[in-house]
Amino acid sequence: MQALVRTEQELVAQLETGNGLQENRDGLRPTSGERVLEATAAAANALLTINDLNEAVKTALKLIGEGLDTDRVAVIENFIHPTLPQRCWKILYEWNSPHTVSQISHTNAAEGTYEDGGIAQWYELLSQGKNLIYPLEEMPEPFRTGQAAIGVKVLHAVPIFVEGQFWGALGFDDCREVKHRGASELALLKTGAACFGSAIQRQRIQQAEKQRTAELAKAHQELQQRDRLLSVVAQVTKKLLENEDIDVAIPTALQAIGEVGSMSRVQLILERQDPITHKLQHHIAYEWVAEGIIPQINHPTMAVIDNDHAECLLKELYAGRSMWCIIDDFPDEIKPKFALLGIKSSGAVPLFMAGNYIGCVAFDDCVYPRHWSQQEIDVLTTAAEGIGAALQRQQLVEHLIAERAKAAEKRVAELSKANTALKNSLDRLATDAELDTFLGHVILEIQHQLGAQRSHLFLYDAASHTLQLHLGSENGQVMPKAQLKNIAPFLESIPADITKAWEIQITTKQPLEFAIWENAHSEHWPEALKWHRQMGHQTAMCIPLMLGSDIALGFLGLAFTKKATLNPEEFELAQALVHQATLAIQLTQLAETAKQAAILKEQEKAANQQIAELVRANESLRGCVNRLADKPDLETFWEHILLEASAQAKSYAAALFLYNETSNTQIMKRYVREGQVLSIKTTPDLEPFRVPVKGNMISFWKEALFRGEAIFFNLDECSHAIHSGVKWHREQGHRSIVRVPLILGSRPLGFIGLCFREPRTSLPPNIELIMALAQQATLAIHLTHLAEKSRQTAILEERNRMAREIHDTLAQAFTGVIIQLGAASRIVPHQLTEVQTHITQARDLAREGLAEARRSVNALRPQILETNNLCKAFKRLAEQMSVSVEKQIICQVVGEIYPLAVDIENNLLRIGQEALTNAIKYAIASEIKIELVYEPKQFILRVKDNGKGFETDSLPTTKGFGLMGIKERCDRMTAQLTIQSLPSQGTEITISINRE
Repeated sequence: MQALVRTEQELVAQLETGNGLQENRDGLRPTSGERVLEATAAAANALLTINDLNEAVKTALKLIGEGLDTDRVAVIENFIHPTLPQRCWKILYEWNSPHTVSQISHTNAAEGTYEDGGIAQWYELLSQGKNLIYPLEEMPEPFRTGQAAIGVKVLHAVPIFVEGQFWGALGFDDCREVKHRGASELALLKTGAACFGSAIQRQRIQQAEKQRTAELAKAHQELQQRDRLLSVVAQVTKKLLENEDIDVAIPTALQAIGEVGSMSRVQLILERQDPITHKLQHHIAYEWVAEGIIPQINHPTMAVIDNDHAECLLKELYAGRSMWCIIDDFPDEIKPKFALLGIKSSGAVPLFMAGNYIGCVAFDDCVYPRHWSQQEIDVLTTAAEGIGAALQRQQLVEHLIAERAKAAEKRVAELSKANTALKNSLDRLATDAELDTFLGHVILEIQHQLGAQRSHLFLYDAASHTLQLHLGSENGQVMPKAQLKNIAPFLESIPADITKAWEIQITTKQPLEFAIWENAHSEHWPEALKWHRQMGHQTAMCIPLMLGSDIALGFLGLAFTKKATLNPEEFELAQALVHQATLAIQLTQLAETAKQAAILKEQEKAANQQIAELVRANESLRGCVNRLADKPDLETFWEHILLEASAQAKSYAAALFLYNETSNTQIMKRYVREGQVLSIKTTPDLEPFRVPVKGNMISFWKEALFRGEAIFFNLDECSHAIHSGVKWHREQGHRSIVRVPLILGSRPLGFIGLCFREPRTSLPPNIELIMALAQQATLAIHLTHLAEKSRQTAILEERNRMAREIHDTLAQAFTGVIIQLGAASRIVPHQLTEVQTHITQARDLAREGLAEARRSVNALRPQILETNNLCKAFKRLAEQMSVSVEKQIICQVVGEIYPLAVDIENNLLRIGQEALTNAIKYAIASEIKIELVYEPKQFILRVKDNGKGFETDSLPTTKGFGLMGIKERCDRMTAQLTIQSLPSQGTEITISINRE
């Protein structure tokens, strides 16, 4: 989302900057490219500022369609076919000019596949960032037939990329006449196309984020309630199993559950047989009610309910399914009775003991109807299971007392044994939070109590329907699967349906006993049977781990080396211990869910922080754009970018370097320190950077630069061999440096360096914002270069026009005068000497005017520079002039050649032509020398002759166009003009240009 907003703003800034540069061309009629730029900028602004996406897209399409003078503009999105391996396209939005057929309303023309349409190659071209231009006759079939049906004569398309991925295309159809769009127009339209894709994707992400936020809020609320329930249920379960008096433990548990769940009434309802009528009834054994709620336990007609009156509800409970209903969903025969108790909604969890239904735990809401979440139902089910476990334990105790009345001492010992095992497990659960440690203790306790030699705990994975070995005992210790020996059959996951043994366990919910040697069970897995025989076992037993009546968590497998049949008390004890293990597993899983909820909460918090960062980033970027709009000066904009980047990164200093690829040098353009802009020319510390720095800028960070990545390095870890500026940085007190590249496509323009007085271990946390600022600087540099190039093109076009005008008017007129004067000279008798003299003078003046006109035409048309650099142009000029005059003209180049701006090179060539012409015409020199001096700080052009010279005080700068033209060109370039001359000692004209 942050990247999309940043991309849209950068595109809008780029288009608005380009549009603003075009608007500065006052007096010139807008070109088609300027109209496209203006329309694209307006469309991009509409997409960014209009809140309603549909309205924004329609407005933007209309602006582009009308600005482009086309007939149909469409936004096309790519997608993958849901069932076939084909790439598809679909029109999302469309604008049509009047009387143009709508394509989106034609089902066959509004979407299709690239392969079936015969345009698979178009997909490849667009995905590579290339544009499409196809007249109707060049389109492949069958796509051409469909386009012809909707009146298309020529199709243009530019690709849309969103976050670097090929998203779709922006299509333009001309239906009235064939139009050809230039590369510059399509380049501008490609920028606008990216705005459409970003706007649509941004809207989708915003909608997804809103939906996700609402879901997270709801889930967070449910998880908070579930967490509170989970905490209380864990305490209640522990107390139920610790407290031997269920008459105290159960009411306390009901109250704790009711209060934390904000319920109106919580009851334990048990099924019993009426001693007189022998009918089955449900009676309320224990009840807790909130303040102001009618107790049901004392109600004259509802304290005891005959099963015959609630048969519709009991069917579900008997089947082991819990019920959660609001009053309106209850059957009509029971609804009035529940209404008497003020019940708005009610839930019930069935209780089973030894596989038999014994009653339920009921939860009533009398204030408002409640819709329970599945997480809350799971927790309440666990709580009810805890109450059932307490009843089961109580029943086990009572059963043991009744059965062993005559053997009191033995009975006490058995009970003590069971209680000790349970207490040991509970103590371990209370003191050790590790699930596997607790399970290991329970496994060893069961193994000890039942006299088993080995035990293995298998957990059931419902998703894959497999059983997986989790823990096992070996030599009196419980270890994870990876540490166990001789368990080859159990290393891999075992399909739960490999035999019917697993189905039998979860259906009967009872332990399953297997004989190993004689009368082996038919459903015993052969591989397991073989393993038991190899280990010398006589009997095996599987005890299922069941949560409620229908949730299976796994089973505990026991192996015995002696044939023995366990008595019922041992079975019950084993089941009680296994049930403890089951509860521990479930509670741990619920705790893990709570943990994940906390993680979600933290992620939500992090997302909010990211949104805040995004807002801050937007404000920073908007400030830079506004600064450029208010004061469109590139160097001032650089200063603002540097100050903003330094402030965001909290750096001590920052510098902007530009890279000259031709001369392989880098030069510092701006420098800030502690929030202040320092002058590079006057600040002593910056003296090394007043001239371009030699050397390869990317030698240390080449790979990162061309990937467009920022890097950091600590100066304490650098040597002079790695970077020549290390010594200077250390003198300034810098400890670490962050470099952010300025990349245009694959061409490096320079970098922003951030200097810190402390070592770094990573890039700044808001490096993406700093990278965005760097991209703004890159765009500003590039757009300025483009604007300057456009200005020079306009100047050259105007010069060519003037040259044509001079050639077609003055030159031809002078030629005609010369011809007429020649004819007049032949007609006039030679005796008229005075007339012939005037004719001759007039003809000489006309020839001189024709020569001047031709020189003006040549001066206005810089053909030499069109195919050569400045040095070659001067050498060619010297060669051309030497042929026509008997003078020695020498051209010399001093220093390493580097390019200058186009307009500067053009002005220098014209100055050289003028100076050379003056020397030939007036100096009466035998030698003329042209020098081009390339120095790091300045460039010097020197034209020197050994002619007659003149007094410089009498320079005719106000007369004629020669020296005055040279002076005007120097002023235009901010260059320094020096003219040195003395009579009989020649003349030297020097033009120097400061490069800083």
